[in-house]
Amino acid sequence: MAPAKTILICDDDQGMRDTLAAILKRDYRVLGVSSGEAALVLLREEEVDLLLLDVRLPGISGFDVLRIVKENYSLIECIMISAINEVETAVQAMKHGAYHYITKDFDYDELRSLVRNACERQDLNRQVITLSAQVADQGEREFLIGPSRQIRDIVDVVHKVARLSATVLILGESGSRTSSSKARCSGTSGGHSPAPIGNNWGSSSLRPEGRCSSTRSGTCGSICRRSC
Repeated sequence: MAPAKTILICDDDQGMRDTLAAILKRDYRVLGVSSGEAALVLLREEEVDLLLLDVRLPGISGFDVLRIVKENYSLIECIMISAINEVETAVQAMKHGAYHYITKDFDYDELRSLVRNACERQDLNRQVITLSAQVADQGEREFLIGPSRQIRDIVDVVHKVARLSATVLILGESGSRTSSSKARCSGTSGGHSPAPIGNNWGSSSLRPEGRCSSTRSGTCGSICRRSC
């Protein structure tokens, strides 16, 4: 079971902090502070997932705290809270990156639903970052791995032809260890004859128009754009 998410309540009203904590403490770990300065200090010490932030605070304002949080802790979702319902304030909150804006006469169930949705979006954002890092890591790796000379020769040829616009096919039998056979690689343009790139592949050849022939009866060991 995943650990409970941590919610930080930043409001100078002790009664509001207690009310919010009572609503959310069953499902979340809840922390509370009375000023923006205290919130920023706590963010450096704790792994906070969600911030419930009052718009009007003594000292640094809620909007300033929101801006700093989004610049330095971009994965933290922020819900702005205000004592009055002002359209302009709500618009500014959303422009600064808040997940949502609510007034202090909120419905308890609606608040729980809002917090749950904000946490789910945070989880999705984290998954996107993780998957993007994995894709980038895969892209940096060689797509062929092997210590043999034949594999290294194939990689060298692929690197050389990668800059060309010609279509290139590498033909050979899958899994063959016949030392006498050779694979050949050829582009669809340029008029050059195929060059051998290894000796552990099935004997095959590529025709310029994209068709291929194989020494295996009725079988093509290539990956083609068109049928053989």
